[in-house]
Amino acid sequence: VGYLLAIRHAASAHLSDLVVPTTWMNEGIGTALMDHLIAECVRTGLPTQVVMSPPESADWFRRFGFEALGELVRYTGGRHQQAHRAEVVPAGPEHWLAICHLDRRATGEDRSTWLREHDYLNRVWLKQGRVRGFLLPLAGEGLIIADHPAIGLELQRWLLPLKDHITLSAGQPEVHEHLVKQGYSPAQAFVRMVRGVVLEWRGELVFGW
Repeated sequence: VGYLLAIRHAASAHLSDLVVPTTWMNEGIGTALMDHLIAECVRTGLPTQVVMSPPESADWFRRFGFEALGELVRYTGGRHQQAHRAEVVPAGPEHWLAICHLDRRATGEDRSTWLREHDYLNRVWLKQGRVRGFLLPLAGEGLIIADHPAIGLELQRWLLPLKDHITLSAGQPEVHEHLVKQGYSPAQAFVRMVRGVVLEWRGELVFGW
């Protein structure tokens, strides 16, 4: 009558799905599933739980001790530009250490096992042997992490031909201005909520999620 799915990282659990049929709403099923997740995290030593909550569900998660620590915005309906920078190349085995390091810099946690499960059609921005950004199109809705907006925008151009939208961290005026100019319409997509030990999240490095 309901299910909860969560992804286990090195020291955190990310709730990815919580589904209860409408005919079973208000029966305490969602609460029981959340209580079980929290208890399991305590038992297995995962001090942090994260959920990307729909805005209308944020108050429900607050009941379990989650705090709102950021927002994600979805852009839809625009025209993408053609990717053209030679610095973007297919990711190879030699790039994975840098990919995991850059992801940890952005998210504050070790997600290396999960990242490597999405090793297909990936791209990196490579300059003088240094990885400064990456695109994992099959991770989430398309994961893009970069250390500069220009790099993030170029990696978005590799993703947008495959997607009709892009979701990224709020508070990036340069990227927002560019996407709106291309005809994209922004709308709040998720509230990033954290329970337990707070992670050092750097949303300014997140250009696709």
